[in-house]
Amino acid sequence: MALAWGPAIDEPGGGGGDGDRRQYGNALLSRLPLLATDVHPLPGGGEPRSALRSRVGLPGGALWVTTTHLSSGSAADRAAQAAAVAELHAGGRGARGCWSVTSTPTPA
Repeated sequence: MALAWGPAIDEPGGGGGDGDRRQYGNALLSRLPLLATDVHPLPGGGEPRSALRSRVGLPGGALWVTTTHLSSGSAADRAAQAAAVAELHAGGRGARGCWSVTSTPTPA
């Protein structure tokens, strides 16, 4: 299993008195090899957000995969963040797609 980790927030230890460093961000687990990984800060106010981009090795090729957690506070921030993620892939070649998994509840 391959793991990519990209912190959006990196707080040095000592703030809470316990001395432990705290990081918050995005992760990607893959049974396929991860050939490259980079972290991209996203625009917007409030809590910092980032996109974690990884190049996944496939038989006969590779595919860029991006994971993120967009802001929940502002529609304008989410739009700017989504545009920044799209820009990451604008220059890429090969297969593209958008697969979204969300935990937003739907009305019954």
